Amino acid sequence: GNPIDVSAAGAFFQPGELLRMIAESPRFDFAIVNIDEGAPRPRETWCAIIGNTIESAITLSQKQVKPMVVVLSGGKIHLEQFQDWRWRFLADLRSRLVAAHVPVYSSITEAARAVSKFIDYCEKRRDGQFETKP
Repeated sequence: GNPIDVSAAGAFFQPGELLRMIAESPRFDFAIVNIDEGAPRPRETWCAIIGNTIESAITLSQKQVKPMVVVLSGGKIHLEQFQDWRWRFLADLRSRLVAAHVPVYSSITEAARAVSKFIDYCEKRRDGQFETKP
């Protein structure tokens, strides 16, 4: 299936609500949550939306509703940029995801590659292509 862009859905859904609906729907096999460093909204609003989305991803991942990975783009930053609130916030979110054992990647390419390998593994496992040892 095709990806769903939920960036404009904020007017209709609470942060994380659409993610929960996707995770609970039998129409989707997995979820990739893509968060980038852009902040087109005021700081407090952006932090609340992104923070709630990440918390929802952690909660749903822990419930093991379905496979989920997060793309948390950090761009290419230099040490002096890390003092900016945005980069500190994103670094904190990445730490929370890692601590919760949610796979987190820096680009959609990395995430797609990992999901593709996971799907290949699941298909081979389903088809009995793995040797089992007694």
